Amino acid sequence: MTPFERFTADGIEAIRHELEDVSEFAILHKEDHELISIIDNLARIAAMFADVKAQELKGKVNIVDPEGYIHTKLASIQDIMNNYAK
Repeated sequence: MTPFERFTADGIEAIRHELEDVSEFAILHKEDHELISIIDNLARIAAMFADVKAQELKGKVNIVDPEGYIHTKLASIQDIMNNYAK
């Protein structure tokens, strides 16, 4: 059994909802915009993984380019970190 086979669709959905809460919290508390933006992007990346796995467990993945989405979010995080260091 692979590690991904140990997930259930319900468990993945619960994780996804918790990650949405993290993302919403980050959006609502923008006092430290850079840090909150990084948290938001990380939560969205994790949520994308959860979405893909949940759909996989249901037998059909409808997300067109999850890897591209994740790379875009990681690039945004890298830009924030680079600008933060200046």
